[in-house]
Amino acid sequence: MKPAIGFLDDAGDSTDTSHHNDTLTTHDTTVDSFLGTICVLCFLIGVPGNLASLRHFILMTPKDIPCVLYILISVNDLATTLTVIANAVSFYSDRAPMFFGLRWGCKLYGLVWTMVPFISVFLVAMLSIIRSIVLVKPLIHVSRGIVLKITALYYLYILCRILIPVTLGQTDFIYEDEDVYCWDGDMKYEWYITYDIVTGIVQLATPVIPVFLSCGVSVWALMRSHEFYNLSIRLSINGSMRQKKWEKKRLRRRSKKVEATITIILITMVYVIFNIPNFITWVLYLADGLEVPEHDTVKYWYLWCVSYVVCVSINSAINPIILLWRNRKFRESVGKSLI
Repeated sequence: MKPAIGFLDDAGDSTDTSHHNDTLTTHDTTVDSFLGTICVLCFLIGVPGNLASLRHFILMTPKDIPCVLYILISVNDLATTLTVIANAVSFYSDRAPMFFGLRWGCKLYGLVWTMVPFISVFLVAMLSIIRSIVLVKPLIHVSRGIVLKITALYYLYILCRILIPVTLGQTDFIYEDEDVYCWDGDMKYEWYITYDIVTGIVQLATPVIPVFLSCGVSVWALMRSHEFYNLSIRLSINGSMRQKKWEKKRLRRRSKKVEATITIILITMVYVIFNIPNFITWVLYLADGLEVPEHDTVKYWYLWCVSYVVCVSINSAINPIILLWRNRKFRESVGKSLI
């Protein structure tokens, strides 16, 4: 993302405002083809994978809080992997606008990608925090209604954050070939550019602290429960048949809890790994005075498109793979749908 003044031509198409001749460096077509291939793979894996995940959790009963959050995560990841095919086409076409050259296409893509990275970090944080609460304080009832209200308010904030400036004509979506995506870069006031970047960094960074803390608490709770479980096994070796049956039931319940917790930890860690580059890019952009040095090939041509598009898309494509690996019911659901 770089401050730029975009415009719409008479045909109603989104016009590319950057020019290769104005820069001191240029992009590598071989690297672009490689990035385009990654985007295609994210599309081919992520779209069917997230559709299967969405179907599985919609049909699941009862719909507890993690189930609802998984539904929202699947929708978010589906939107990400579905639209990334537009980036692939531009990567293969020497960064020509292609789909982004259509006014409605640029706006649609811009709306989706202005929201999905922030919604993603919010949902992952909610999932991780709630799981930690359940592990540490199992007797505490986490209200699904409250969680849904908090989530709805955040979605409303994200929508207003982008729709209000666009509606009031304070910004518009433009395509730039150094980014290979459409973003709300046609901002009329410098203060809004700073506000947009600062709030973006805050939204990406704020959930990271509770996410790390929640993962640490979850790991500690699992290790602690394992110690108590081993102790109960030793105490019940010479117990009655009834005690042994009770222990088997307890083992099954604990096994399900452990599997669910490990799955959430893996999804959270994968998210952190593939979204740290995005956060670092935002920070570097702010530190460079909202400018990207044109003489730096990596920063100018690859930093934003790799961290903001490619890494986020990989994350969205990997999530259903993790669920397929860790969730037996999801595997059974996918198997039945293929028969």
